[in-house]
Amino acid sequence: MQASGFNVKPALFIMLLTLLQAVLYLLSQSIIAVLLLAPLMLLPYFYWPKPAPTLIKNELAEQLSVTADDITAATSKMAIGAAEVSFYIDSLIKDIRLSSVESEKMAAVSGSLASTSTDLTQSLQTLSNTLQGTASASGEADTLLHTAVQNINALILAVSKAADDLQLLRDSSDNIQRITDVINTVAEQTNLLALNAAIEAARAGEQGRGFAVVAEEVRALAGKTATATQDIAAMLADIRQQSQHTAAQMQQLQQNGTAVQTELTQVAAGFAGINQQIVSASGSVNQIEHASSELNATSIALAQSVDSISQSLTNISSKGTSLAEQAIGLSEETESIYRELNSLSEHSFYSTIMLEAQQAAAEIGRLFSQAIAEGKLSGDSVFKQDYQAIAGTNPAKFHTGYDGFTDQYLPAIQEPILARHKQVQYAIAVDRKGYAPTHNNKFNQPLSGNYDRDLIQNRSKRIFSDRTGSRCGSHTETMLLQTYKRDTGEIMHDLSVPVYINGRHWGGFRIGFKREA
Repeated sequence: MQASGFNVKPALFIMLLTLLQAVLYLLSQSIIAVLLLAPLMLLPYFYWPKPAPTLIKNELAEQLSVTADDITAATSKMAIGAAEVSFYIDSLIKDIRLSSVESEKMAAVSGSLASTSTDLTQSLQTLSNTLQGTASASGEADTLLHTAVQNINALILAVSKAADDLQLLRDSSDNIQRITDVINTVAEQTNLLALNAAIEAARAGEQGRGFAVVAEEVRALAGKTATATQDIAAMLADIRQQSQHTAAQMQQLQQNGTAVQTELTQVAAGFAGINQQIVSASGSVNQIEHASSELNATSIALAQSVDSISQSLTNISSKGTSLAEQAIGLSEETESIYRELNSLSEHSFYSTIMLEAQQAAAEIGRLFSQAIAEGKLSGDSVFKQDYQAIAGTNPAKFHTGYDGFTDQYLPAIQEPILARHKQVQYAIAVDRKGYAPTHNNKFNQPLSGNYDRDLIQNRSKRIFSDRTGSRCGSHTETMLLQTYKRDTGEIMHDLSVPVYINGRHWGGFRIGFKREA
């Protein structure tokens, strides 16, 4: 490279141009863009002016430094753009996945609605059939009731006629009783006459013997007549008693029949109303059944539409994930360019920040090692990732077996870095999981209970598990430079180096800064 030093600038230009072409390719995904950019890739080789061979090395170094700074600034802007794209893609994917989950819930509800509508339609059909059967049975019952009312009416008329006939019988028996009374009176008088005749015949002696015989026969006949009339009177008394009892029963039967007639008439009227209501209900059920059928068809169509939307969201999420991976790949490419640029200049801002991070990481490693050696900390507590949740914190915070120690000693290492560089926004140590036991003082303000405020002003003892935060503590590269959008909305460059304690990888030291500052 020294022998052909005058070719460094064209090489850097080619590298930058190629990177820009790759960015456009990734963002546009267009074959036409690739075809348009392809000739540009060859232009530097044919038209780049060759520097005069008399350029001295100092001038070349100065030009190289300026070019490196220009490329660094351009690459920084590209990294920021890539971070913005990646952040918004991630946000979009989260929203899409949330929408997909909601659409799946809607699909489940729509499917349930369709199933319920189908069941409702079937139930309504069954109910309609039942109502029709009930209406038919009610009509038959109404007919039977009317027949029963007619029969009761006929029975009442018959009972009334029988009561009248019975009254006539009672009247006839009374007449017969009167006749028998007359006959009985005549018999008694005849008996007296026969007795008188017998007495007179006895007085007459032999001449009255024949008359006495006749008188005796007449008296005997009168006795029989009296006996017969007595028997008839007894029979008539029985007839009157039975007829009176029968008349009372028939009167009660007539009253009961009248009551039954009234009740049956009311029941028949009620059945007629019920039948009318059943017919009306059957018509309403038919209308509901028709509406339910339409609802069922609509629910099925809705479920199909929601399924289609859910599938589309899934496809979009998949494509978004692929695009996010490409954006991440672009970000990683800029990281590799950063590393190459830092190798060109020992006095660049990035080199200065990397040196700060390396010195802080080494000092923290010595601090922990000494504390373990002196028994202030145990090796297990330092490396054991045992996070104890702090109640009532949002975002969630955690205690460890060493965060009290870091609260006491880390500010002396971290705070001077912020004081020396106005571009630096934070300088903190994190373990392999991204846990920051002690943040910078300006981000370690008292908790307020307000999420939005505490998210910005109190960031200590949080686990930063996002892609950038988790990589800061887990990597073992000499230096890792990332560009990302913080959860507070700021676009930051993040430079991190590993931290070793007694030769064992504990985590990393990360410095966040804004290029524009």
